[in-house]
Amino acid sequence: MAAEKHIDERVFKWGTQTLSVQFPAAYQVEWICPHEITATRSEEDIVNQALDHPIGSLRLEAVVKPGNIIAIIVNDVTRLWQKPQILLDHILARLQQTGIKDQDIAIIVATGMHRADFDEHLRSIVGSDNYGRMAVFDHDCRDPDQLVKAGHSPGGTPILLNRRVVEADRVIVVGGIALHGVAGFSGGCKSVLPGVAGYETIQQFHRLAFDDQFNLHPAVKPGSVKKNPGIPLMQAAARAAGVDFILNVIVGPNGRYLDAVAGDLIEAHRVGCRMARDYFLIPCPHKAPLVVGSVGGYPRDIEMYQSIKALGNCADVAAKGGTIILLSQCAQGIGSDDWLAWMQLDDSQAIIQKLSREFSFAGFVALKTLTITSTYRVILVSGLLPETVRRLHMEPAGSLNAALKTAGRDLPADTQVLAMPLAGSTVPYIDGN
Repeated sequence: MAAEKHIDERVFKWGTQTLSVQFPAAYQVEWICPHEITATRSEEDIVNQALDHPIGSLRLEAVVKPGNIIAIIVNDVTRLWQKPQILLDHILARLQQTGIKDQDIAIIVATGMHRADFDEHLRSIVGSDNYGRMAVFDHDCRDPDQLVKAGHSPGGTPILLNRRVVEADRVIVVGGIALHGVAGFSGGCKSVLPGVAGYETIQQFHRLAFDDQFNLHPAVKPGSVKKNPGIPLMQAAARAAGVDFILNVIVGPNGRYLDAVAGDLIEAHRVGCRMARDYFLIPCPHKAPLVVGSVGGYPRDIEMYQSIKALGNCADVAAKGGTIILLSQCAQGIGSDDWLAWMQLDDSQAIIQKLSREFSFAGFVALKTLTITSTYRVILVSGLLPETVRRLHMEPAGSLNAALKTAGRDLPADTQVLAMPLAGSTVPYIDGN
């Protein structure tokens, strides 16, 4: 009997590894990838050009002056793919040229509701040289000593923000812009809310995204800003924080910067959002009974909680009752004990009932996860223990090819497959809808 033929077109990233894929030759495989755009400029040139030509703002050197107390907001280790050290190096160099002293600068790591970063994480975020030069603080949304009432929401409730940010003379935000399921886009105001907001304010923001049955508002989806009910509160929080200048990058599938914007919080971010939409909102020809998606490798797949975004993107183009194979190494484990605790309820209605009594975004992520795992067969290729994977209502697999073999037992020989090598950032939509 002749050996089974395979095609081996591309690879998937899994942690720091690159996994070759061997689809059976009869499979009808479509690759859903970000648009192939090669940056013609170096990352240094991209960042410098953005800083030299800010949008809606004076240059950073004209925004600050010697003696100002400066707060720089930077994202936490779950956003390490933005390479924040590069952004900080450029910002700090310009502050130094303007006469700002290191002792007048505080770097605030925007953890939102994520767990605190370890020292090695903080060093990787800001860079070892910067970590020793100036103060670096991990935001804690539950620490009342770190928080201050900075203003009011459009509905009149207090906005709680990090005290060091509010009390600074100048606030600078650095980060990255990508499509986001709740805020429409990351970057910009999102670095303030939920980034450096208090727990109650973060929960208020997330609660705005849902109706009484905890269905997402129709305008709450990746790439959507108009009529998104959370945007006014995000902007109110950013105004209360007094953000003076932003530097946001758009990162390509190969981990290199594609472009950058700098300047006014709203105007510069709006331009960056248009870029991100063009890069990462991808038409898809049809839904498929098998979707194979990688979160995107390290550092995008360091934890499972953040990987649910990629799972959701895969589910959007999976045929009902189909199979999703998700690749996420999860070197740092689950990432949210709260989410895992909510997952133990095992029933969507039980989660909805509990959410109605005590809203929690981790609870919503659990509801989203259970909705997906009850609609599709989900096979997870990760570094998690098999029993942990089963607690998430997913099937563990030891390798990508093992997962494909398991899935293939229940699929026709010529099954349609959608392959998403960067599922964490690629937002597919059915072409024509």
